[in-house]
Amino acid sequence: MQISNFKDNTPLYPPLLRGELKGGIVHRASCIVHRERAGFTLIEIIVVVFILALLVAIVAPNIIGRTDEARIKAAKVQIKNFETALKL
Repeated sequence: MQISNFKDNTPLYPPLLRGELKGGIVHRASCIVHRERAGFTLIEIIVVVFILALLVAIVAPNIIGRTDEARIKAAKVQIKNFETALKL
């Protein structure tokens, strides 16, 4: 039983995948060229890590600088609270 195209009755698989070659028959297992992809390549992982590091390098200084400003504002609010408490 051969799987074929319904219109012109040509096989759907190329000759190498059917086990045929010009000179004769070829073992099907040796004709498989591509295997299924099971995971990520090393290059893909390196690119993702580089992009994440770049984002952290851009965002981290902004966040770190803001903590000092927040401490200063909190201290000013506490001083105002002490002033109002002393006035009473």
